[in-house]
Amino acid sequence: MSQIKGRFVPSFLVVTAGQIVDMPNEDDIAHNVYSDSPAKTFDLGFYARGTPRSVVFDAPGVVQVACSIHHLMRATVVVVPNSYYALVNDDGTFRLRNTPKGKYSLKLWGEGLATSGLQVNVPGTGTLRVQLPAASSAPVGP
Repeated sequence: MSQIKGRFVPSFLVVTAGQIVDMPNEDDIAHNVYSDSPAKTFDLGFYARGTPRSVVFDAPGVVQVACSIHHLMRATVVVVPNSYYALVNDDGTFRLRNTPKGKYSLKLWGEGLATSGLQVNVPGTGTLRVQLPAASSAPVGP
């Protein structure tokens, strides 16, 4: 998640728990990237262009990332517990491939949406179609 022209790029990221995210500063000005979210609290301190910084996102949850110097710089990292997740397409569809057979709680996240769960039973073969409540660009996963 780079800092470019006073913005986080990308400004929305989905990672699995335990994943390391590099946060390089590619601007000519210093930034102080931090989060005080319950899922992950960190403060990378002030750092200039070319100074490496990274964060391990070790617990599932939603992490709001900001810069203490530039208050309009905002980003969101959604930390999911495993690799079974997808982003919802503009037409409302999504696809989770190679999900093991079993019962799961399908959870949704999106701006303005509360985290919710929908019980699904994934068959051993074939396709499971799920009708979701209104959601846009929300990552989903069991």
